[in-house]
Amino acid sequence: MTEDKEIMYISSKDAQEIAKNTPQKHEFLSDDLIIRIVNFKNILGEADETSIDQTILNFKHDTHPEREVVIWEWIANFYEYINKLYTNLSLEQQKEVLGVALHLSSGVRDLHRFNFVKVLPDEVLKKMLDLVAEDKNS
Repeated sequence: MTEDKEIMYISSKDAQEIAKNTPQKHEFLSDDLIIRIVNFKNILGEADETSIDQTILNFKHDTHPEREVVIWEWIANFYEYINKLYTNLSLEQQKEVLGVALHLSSGVRDLHRFNFVKVLPDEVLKKMLDLVAEDKNS
């Protein structure tokens, strides 16, 4: 039986502070990786408040930045898909779509784990959970 671990949520500022105190594992990232980072950052737009420079620095702290970029590409593509389905979402709602996508990318599926969602319509959250469940079953 696996133990249900509590997930810790931190702010972007706290993440930056943690990164400052974490050894940088990579001095440089490949041009290809930087292009991919810029591409997913462009998709996320204003919903992601972390600057491109900070994002690149954060990836330099990852042991396997290539794997992390793949995850962020999934997040960005899922975010973009939801925003195309629901074209009238406010910026605050788009930020919650990003937060939900981030949690889904880490395997969170329990509805009670999305208690941070305040302004996103229930219909959108349910659709996001259903899409991930469908993908898992295919």
